[in-house]
Amino acid sequence: MVIVKAFPTLRGYLPSEFFGKEGFSLDLSTIKKGQVSIDDLVSYLEIPRDRVFMVILNGIINKDFSIIIHHGDTIFLSTPVAGG
Repeated sequence: MVIVKAFPTLRGYLPSEFFGKEGFSLDLSTIKKGQVSIDDLVSYLEIPRDRVFMVILNGIINKDFSIIIHHGDTIFLSTPVAGG
């Protein structure tokens, strides 16, 4: 199982069982057998890839969507963030 969290504007893309939820647990074997990348996760969640700007994987900002995720990981999917 992994914990998945998504930026509010991304939650509207999620499949019905996750729609609108701030965070949820997901069994990696439901995505595919073998290794699961962040790209695989984003695709499974039906979020357009161009809407996800970065991923925070276990507290570390990452833009490499080919990274393999593992049981126990926490993944936060984010859009571009601006501040001032």
